[in-house]
Amino acid sequence: GDKEKLAEYAKEQEEIQEKGRAYEEHSEHHFASHLILARAVTLLQVSIAVGAIAVLAQRIAFWYVSLTFGGVGLVFLVLGFLH
Repeated sequence: GDKEKLAEYAKEQEEIQEKGRAYEEHSEHHFASHLILARAVTLLQVSIAVGAIAVLAQRIAFWYVSLTFGGVGLVFLVLGFLH
């Protein structure tokens, strides 16, 4: 009867909530990786832009700044893949 249906629905609800929690944890992990990789992309793009400025302006200091941004970007890239 009705009590059996209620027990069945309660069991199904618990299973659905358990799956939902697992998906939420999985989603949070992927989002954290995404943030790290997004920082890597941003730093690498800045590195490329500053490198182009270094070439056009013929300034060695900008070249070193570009290399620094690129190095930090690569660190974030590796961290993103290891996360």
